[in-house]
Amino acid sequence: MFLELVTGRNPVGEFGDGVDIVQRVRKMTDSHKESVVKVLDPRLTSIPLHEVTDVFYVAMLCVEEQAVERPTMREVILESFCS
Repeated sequence: MFLELVTGRNPVGEFGDGVDIVQRVRKMTDSHKESVVKVLDPRLTSIPLHEVTDVFYVAMLCVEEQAVERPTMREVILESFCS
């Protein structure tokens, strides 16, 4: 959900060849916060970039392939509202 918010894109169907939003964002950004501007929804220009990159960071953590690498919901909330 966070990736959809940051990019303004649907999770599937927009990228062709069976590529989903996670694969597309990983490819475009190499999962680096600094590269979020490459995938940023242009409608978010009024939101400070550091806030959007924080959401991007949490989003990328939430889609880690290994479940043990993903944050708990408690960690997501703490990261989202306390950073």
